[in-house]
Amino acid sequence: MEREPRSPVAPDDHVPARELAALGGLSVAALRSQVRVAYAKVAEFQARGAVHVHAVIRLDGPDGPDTAPAGGATAQRLAEAVARTAARVAVTVKDPTVASS
Repeated sequence: MEREPRSPVAPDDHVPARELAALGGLSVAALRSQVRVAYAKVAEFQARGAVHVHAVIRLDGPDGPDTAPAGGATAQRLAEAVARTAARVAVTVKDPTVASS
């Protein structure tokens, strides 16, 4: 099983931050002044060809992990933002048994 190298904790420049801002009725800039979304992820490529992703997502305050998030940023709201983001992800795979035209 091949693994992608572990990603360091990353800044909030991903879609879940945009979803979290939208759920709070904020712009992304306003969200970033109140909350920092940090995450680590690992993608595993399974033998059957599927990609399996593990992620840990954390809400920090605007100054990092030593400060609490503000602006109504809760675990429930983060879970909803992640679910909305995941629902938009799609992969189209060509059936290898069908001849190309």
